[in-house]
Amino acid sequence: MEDEVCDSVNQSYVYLKYYLPYGKRISLNAAGDGGSEYGRWLFNRSLVEEHKTSDVVRAIWEELGTKAPINSNTDINMTPVINSVLISSSYGSSLGADFFGFAKKVYTREWDPIHAADLSKIPQHALTGSYSSYPVNSSSPSAPSVTLPRYTFAFYRFVPSPVITTFNVMINKTSGIQTALFRKANGVVSEIAPDTGGNAYSVIGFNALDRATDEVVLLIANTTDVDNHQANFSTDGSTLAVNDPGVAAPAGSGGGSGGGGCFIATAAYGSYLHPKVAELRAFRDRHLLTNAPGRLFVSLYYRLSPPIAEVIAEHEWMKGGVRVLLVPVVLSVEHPAWALGVVLLLVGGTAGLVQRRKPALIRVPR
Repeated sequence: MEDEVCDSVNQSYVYLKYYLPYGKRISLNAAGDGGSEYGRWLFNRSLVEEHKTSDVVRAIWEELGTKAPINSNTDINMTPVINSVLISSSYGSSLGADFFGFAKKVYTREWDPIHAADLSKIPQHALTGSYSSYPVNSSSPSAPSVTLPRYTFAFYRFVPSPVITTFNVMINKTSGIQTALFRKANGVVSEIAPDTGGNAYSVIGFNALDRATDEVVLLIANTTDVDNHQANFSTDGSTLAVNDPGVAAPAGSGGGSGGGGCFIATAAYGSYLHPKVAELRAFRDRHLLTNAPGRLFVSLYYRLSPPIAEVIAEHEWMKGGVRVLLVPVVLSVEHPAWALGVVLLLVGGTAGLVQRRKPALIRVPR
C-alpha cells in the first residue's frame, strides 16, 4: 500500500534486505522473522505487474475478510486465500505460477519500467552455490542439491570455463520443484528453454575465452504449499535419488523459519506484524531457540501466555500497561550491549554495597 499510495516514501524497500539476500530461504508465508515479513511485500508488487492491476491485491484482501481465524492467535493461512483469487476466471493463474514468475524476476530484474527509479533499491539475489570447476556433481565441494521449504527458491551460478564450449546441466527433482536456466551474455539476460522432458538444459558458447557468456544461473523453486521438496543437478549427467514429500504442511503453521507468535506482546501492541513484536520474535529465534534453556523457557511461555494474552487483548488499559512493562525487554533486545552494561553496573553496585556493610574484624590481643 505504501509503495502504491506514497511512492516517494520508500521505507518499504528497507526491509527487502531481510528477505532477498538473506542466507536462509524464507517461505512466502513464513511467520515473522525480524523484518522479512515486511520485505515479502515485493511479491505483491510482482502480482500487480503481472496482472496489470492493483485490483488483484484488493481482491485477496476482500477474500481474506471472509475467512475465520484458525486458532486463538487469530492466524489465517494466506496461501489458500491468494491461490483461490488467482485461479479465478478474473486472473486465470495460480499462486504457484505467479510465485515462479516472481522468483524469475528476482534474478532478471525485469520490473515494470514505471518503477525504474526504484530498481536500485531492490537488493541482488542471494546465491546458494557458485561453481567455476567442472564437472559439477555430488563430489563437488559445494553440494549441488537442495531441500526447499514451501514457496522458496535458490540460485546457483556457473562461471564460464576455458575448456567447456557447451554447458550441460541435468536435474533430478520432486514434483513440487520448477526450474529455469538463465544466460547472461554481455550483460543481457535470456532464459534458456529446457530440453525434451524439462530436466536438462544446454548452453552453447560457454567457453570463457570467447567472452560472450558472463554467467549461467540455475533457478530452483518450490512452488507448492508442501515443505521439503528436493532437487539435485550435475554437469556430467549423474543425479541422485529424490524423495517426494507429498504431504502439505499444517495450515497456519507458518513454514520456513520462525515459530509461533509472541502472544502477550501481540496482544499489547495490537498486531502480530508490529515492529516491536517482530524484534521479540527474532530474538527468540536467534538466541532462545538455539539452546536447551532457551527452548525450555519458550515452551513454558507458550503454555502459560495464551490465556493471559486473551485478557490483555480485551482491555485497552491493560495493553498500555503491558507495553510499559515491555519497554525494558524491548530495549534489551534492541541494545544488548547497553543492557549488559546496566547489569554489570547493578552487579558491581550490589557487590560494593555488600562490601561496605561487611563488619570489620575485631582483633583480640593475646
